[in-house]
Order: sequence, then structure tokens, then C-alpha cells
Amino acid sequence: MIGAWPARLGISLEGRETPAEVAAIAAATEAGGAGTLWVASHLFLRDPVTLALVALGATHRIRVALVAMSPYAVHPVPIAMAAATLDAMSGGRLDLGIGVGAYREEFAAWAPRLAPRAHRGGMVGEAVAMISALFTEDRVTFTGTYYACRDVAMAPKPVQSPLPLYAGGHTLACVERSAAHGRDPSAIEVAPQFSVTVARTMEAAEARHMASDLVTHRVSLAFTGRDQSKQVVANLVGSPDVIREKVAALAAIGVQHCCGLMFPADTLAEYREQVAWFAEVVGLPRG
Repeated sequence: MIGAWPARLGISLEGRETPAEVAAIAAATEAGGAGTLWVASHLFLRDPVTLALVALGATHRIRVALVAMSPYAVHPVPIAMAAATLDAMSGGRLDLGIGVGAYREEFAAWAPRLAPRAHRGGMVGEAVAMISALFTEDRVTFTGTYYACRDVAMAPKPVQSPLPLYAGGHTLACVERSAAHGRDPSAIEVAPQFSVTVARTMEAAEARHMASDLVTHRVSLAFTGRDQSKQVVANLVGSPDVIREKVAALAAIGVQHCCGLMFPADTLAEYREQVAWFAEVVGLPRG
């Protein structure tokens, strides 16, 4: 057992799950001791707001994160409205993530006329500013390159003040966008994301992980500059002893939140088994 690390740990949904599967996974996540269920937002998959609603309804303790909503797919105003509604109905258990989206190709397929002349990072920066204003100000006027509103009031506000807002991304530009909003550096939480595969031996864990769809997904993100040869060493993949060593190394450098851990699994039973095993290995309190 490693003690109370991490202070917060989240598990991720891909966005392909059925509502029934989401409810079951949410319940298993809560029972496994995780603190947050991260509901991914991808174009042309299931609606993340609906899935977040299902997850909140199936749980009592854990937080549910709506991530990473892309403002090129959904205007910032309905994103803010959905977040405030989900936060209210859950009693303040919602986190919100805004991001550029994993794939440039997704943007081009969704908005072929806009994509050639738009900058996704610029859209995200404006969206974060507009959403933050809608959450905190009585009346909002905003003028940007991509988004604008004039003398509008959003009510009711989220239950949480402030509602936790995460910027999703894999690049230094994402960090710079987060810092550009005048936040106190000590108030900015860095929450890395990993995939998890536990097996009895290091060799078995590596083989299982490298055969998963997650590896295919990460290879497609090579443009972000990540070293694709580090798929195993850079994630929580290994035997129980190796997992404990990796977790201890993260704790030693001050990591206190791992967001959206991804457990590659072909069946719900396999998913539950992996979550429960990981919880046992790292010493999470069971829900």
C-alpha cells in the first residue's frame, strides 16, 4: 500500500459506451475508490452531456468531469449552460474541461469551411474567457475573433464558485493558454493523464497494453511531439510491483491528481477487474 496518494484520481470514459454501460462503469469507478469519472467529448460519438447526466445519476460521491468540450463543436454559451445545469442537479459534483480536440482531422471534417482559417487554440482561449465570465458576472459583454455576446445574463450560476475548469492538451501552448488568464500559479493544478494496464508480470502487461486501441490512438497523436516509443514506460503499465514503483515516483515529484486514467478493456467484466486490481495495488480507499 502506498498510503493516501494520489489525493485525487480520475478514470476516463471514451464516449462510445451505451448509457447502461456508463451507469455500470460509473458505479464501478465509485466502488473502486476513484474520485472522478471523466466523460470524454468526441465528435460523431455519443453526446457527452447526456453521458455525464447518466454518470451523475448512477453515483453519489464521485465527481463527474465533462471533458474536453471543444468550442469549435459547441458554442461556449451552451457549454456554460450545460455545465451550470449539471452542477446544480448533482449538488456541485461537476468539473469542466475545455480543449482543442485530439484530432485536427476531426475539426476539418466537422467544419471544412472554418478549419482552414481558424486557430483551435485561439478558439479555446476565447471560450474559456467567455465561459468564466458567464459563470461569475451578472451581465457579460464579450468580443473576440471567434465568439461574441452583448449584455447577456446567464442564470442560475453553477453551485460551485468557482466551478473547476481544466484546459485539456498535450502541448506547451496549452500550458501557456492556462497561464494567460491571470490565474495565481499556486492555484493551477497540473493533472497528468495515463493509461493503466496491470498484469502478473511486466511482460504480460506490456503485451496486453501494446495490443490495445489506446496505442493506436496515441500513434495518431504523434504530431504533439510525444515519443511513441515510451508507450509502456510513460504509463502505469506493469506488474503490481512496477505499478507501485511508478506511483511512488509520481508522488515523489508532487503529483497529487491523475485525471482520466484509461483502462483498456474489451468487456465490462475486464474493466471492473482492472479497476479493482489497480485500486488494491495503489491502496485506494474502497467506496
